Amino acid sequence: MDVNKIHFYPKNKYLRFVLKNIVYPIVIVSTIFYLISYLMLLKTDKIAVVDNTSVYVNDDMTENRDSIIKYVKCGIERVRKKGIETDLNAKIVFCRTAIEYNARCISLSVNAFARTRCFMHRVILSPIKKHTSVNNRYKPENQIDTVFAPRYYDEIISHELTHIYQYEKLSMIAFCHCSLFEKWKIEGYADYIGGASSMRIALGEKMFLEGKYSNESLEIYESFFVNYFVGRLRTDYLLNFKKIQEDEYWRTSYDVDKLDEEIRVVLRSGEYKIFRQNDYE
Repeated sequence: MDVNKIHFYPKNKYLRFVLKNIVYPIVIVSTIFYLISYLMLLKTDKIAVVDNTSVYVNDDMTENRDSIIKYVKCGIERVRKKGIETDLNAKIVFCRTAIEYNARCISLSVNAFARTRCFMHRVILSPIKKHTSVNNRYKPENQIDTVFAPRYYDEIISHELTHIYQYEKLSMIAFCHCSLFEKWKIEGYADYIGGASSMRIALGEKMFLEGKYSNESLEIYESFFVNYFVGRLRTDYLLNFKKIQEDEYWRTSYDVDKLDEEIRVVLRSGEYKIFRQNDYE
């Protein structure tokens, strides 16, 4: 037998085209998908199911399990209070170390509190030692620094679960388009539902009113400010103050310069009060 003539494609050119360009790529992508999904839950214990959301922890994590379940319950309550009734059917994984977190996320970033893989309905959370207890959430000593506001697991969980809701509501194409071209909507809406932002309210409001959010000197804070704080401000103004419907919010392509100027006018007049970060802020 001439091994050089052995091949895995049929002789029929149409079948060969379908196999080569459709079937094989689907098989490869599906294999990668399930491999990633497997790695995300490798060496974990399922400790609870809350509102059809499964909670996993590293199987070596014997501490804080009751607190973790409490965080998840609080996070889901935040989502429900804002009117999101969709069955999220998510899996939340709490990591023990930064190395484990990056491995499960398949990411080298160490700055994010969490990563959500929407198409898998997976939320991966960074090590619990970075965060404070829900019971101590408003104490001044739990502040991170003077720029970034303190973040807590219930807020982060609700933020990340909101991304799964967005993915389901908007469809994959619309969600990806919004993530690329109107990221402020994606992150701002998630912060709006979570009820918190990564930047302190007083500083964020001052920078917004002064129009400094396009200043190149922001560099480090620009993403947190523009995509998260300002995104949440725009979202709160549109949904909470102007009372527009959510479908209109997603459907409309806003002129953000005009929108921001409109918000500044009502902020300065006192007609619109900026949201509060939390009871301490």
